[in-house]
Amino acid sequence: TVDRLDAAIAAIRRHSTATILLFNFTPPLREPAGMAGAALRPSPAQVQHEANHALAQLCSKHAGVFLFDAARLA
Repeated sequence: TVDRLDAAIAAIRRHSTATILLFNFTPPLREPAGMAGAALRPSPAQVQHEANHALAQLCSKHAGVFLFDAARLA
């Protein structure tokens, strides 16, 4: 969860000032639910979007923590 990742970053920060680089989630190569994916609420794409948004928010909360936008390259 985001809370666990937040705690892990805080723990790293207590011992180090090193830059931390996180990668966001890329879309799956195949639709995980097949043709039924369009009917799912939230959709897999929405879940990915929300997770990536949460990661971006987390990175902006901590100094020296950056997000590599792997989703944009996919």
